[in-house]
Amino acid sequence: MAFIILFVWLSLILRTSAQTPVTPTYTPIPTLNASVDDAPSLVPNILDPTAPIAQELCPGYKASNVVSTAHGFTADLTLAGQACNVHGNDIVDLSLIVEYQNQQRLSVKILPRYLAAGNTSQYLLPAYITGLPDVDEGASLLNNDLSLAWSKHA
Repeated sequence: MAFIILFVWLSLILRTSAQTPVTPTYTPIPTLNASVDDAPSLVPNILDPTAPIAQELCPGYKASNVVSTAHGFTADLTLAGQACNVHGNDIVDLSLIVEYQNQQRLSVKILPRYLAAGNTSQYLLPAYITGLPDVDEGASLLNNDLSLAWSKHA
């Protein structure tokens, strides 16, 4: 009998407490999770003495299929060794497009050699966004105040 009375008493208490809403007496303050401090450092490499020096660690690219054009030249660039991925994922095959646009303007574009419709917008912005200038008439390597130099480090 005592068990039944205890059961009924507990049922009443639980039912009453479930029906009574509890309102907080304070305003909750949202806080950030402690893991927010685990983000990677955003210090630029030039200011970070512990940052890897890509020019010493990475193989660079080798140019091939260099072709002269009316206003400059194009070339295929291929990674000259194992990818080092110091500044993100290295792209193995690139295209180089150099264009002398007028006497004081040189355009140098380096982009992935194999672009598909799915990743073109990731690397190339349309002209209506960038406002890139066209080549002036008569612009050429011979009629330019600028020069492009590269080195051959094997």
